[in-house]
Amino acid sequence: MQKNRAIKPPGKDSPIRKRTKYINVFTTAVGITSFVLFVIWFAKWTFVAAFYPFDDLKFEQSIWLKHPNEEFENPRGQMVEDLMANHLVKGIAKEKVKQLLGQPFRTESGGMFGDFLPQSVKLIWIYPIGSWSGFQIDSDFLSVAFDKDGTLVKAWRWQS
Repeated sequence: MQKNRAIKPPGKDSPIRKRTKYINVFTTAVGITSFVLFVIWFAKWTFVAAFYPFDDLKFEQSIWLKHPNEEFENPRGQMVEDLMANHLVKGIAKEKVKQLLGQPFRTESGGMFGDFLPQSVKLIWIYPIGSWSGFQIDSDFLSVAFDKDGTLVKAWRWQS
């Protein structure tokens, strides 16, 4: 007949108990870190959904012309939606756009936008509008595309 032996738990300083302690600490740290990162991510995107900066102001030419450079919080960004909806209508002449917005920051001939635009586009003017979208790290731009006759084909906002 065998004796009924109880299994003793490992001693206080045993390697098994130390390893279990490290695993518990590591698992807790990973869990807390994951939770904190999720809360930050959720708060950021909830804030972004509530704070859409591109339609805060009506377009004002005097303000637009005072801020031609890549400033971080350029007020151009806050009026770009109104500008595109009410002023940069398809078919207006290149000269009218230049009169309205001033000299472009940069010009392109399709290049990086080639697959995105219709074949009729021959010239693109690019205007900086600040760093408003996403995590506000990269710059935002307004691009205005013209066909061979110099009429506006498309205007859009993008982040570099």
